[in-house]
Amino acid sequence: MRSENKVHALIGCVYRGIRNAYDLLIASGWLRSRYPMQAMDRTGKPLPWLTYPAIEWLKQSIKPHWKVCEYGVGQSTIWFSTRCKVRGVERNPEWAKRVADINACITVQGDRTEYASFARASDTLVIIDGNWREDCAKHVCMVKPEMVILDNSWDYVAAVEVLRQTYTIEIPFVGFAPGMNIMATTLFLCPRKTSEGSL
Repeated sequence: MRSENKVHALIGCVYRGIRNAYDLLIASGWLRSRYPMQAMDRTGKPLPWLTYPAIEWLKQSIKPHWKVCEYGVGQSTIWFSTRCKVRGVERNPEWAKRVADINACITVQGDRTEYASFARASDTLVIIDGNWREDCAKHVCMVKPEMVILDNSWDYVAAVEVLRQTYTIEIPFVGFAPGMNIMATTLFLCPRKTSEGSL
């Protein structure tokens, strides 16, 4: 009788675990994002294609007066445009057309140097999620905005190292992203003063 109770308890635990995982994937919009490969919440509204922990941080932190600069435009540009001022640079003109009708300033730039030089010191937050990430990180370290987010940071180690030379705080947001597996989105804060030895 005891072993039957253990089996029933185990089956119950497994069922609840599967059910909780399924609910989480539905509630977060992960499944809805998976097959169109477009970041969205459970109702179909755009989400930034960052990890869920990074999205939650942004939801709690973002203010209407923020100036967000994005390297690489898309779902996040749409999401930011309803919350603050946003401008972005995109290498692919066809991709840029997908977000052309929103309240954001989108620049199409195919030249590597011009693309990487897009961020300004007056930006509150710069998101590096496009082409030439190491070059973008080098430029960002020269202009020193308050905050920088590097997406897919596990895959761009050289860009991480560049940002570490200038920013004193590094917060990795590791987790699932809409429709994606586990990855890392890293937030960098508090740029060093020039006398502290930045790039």
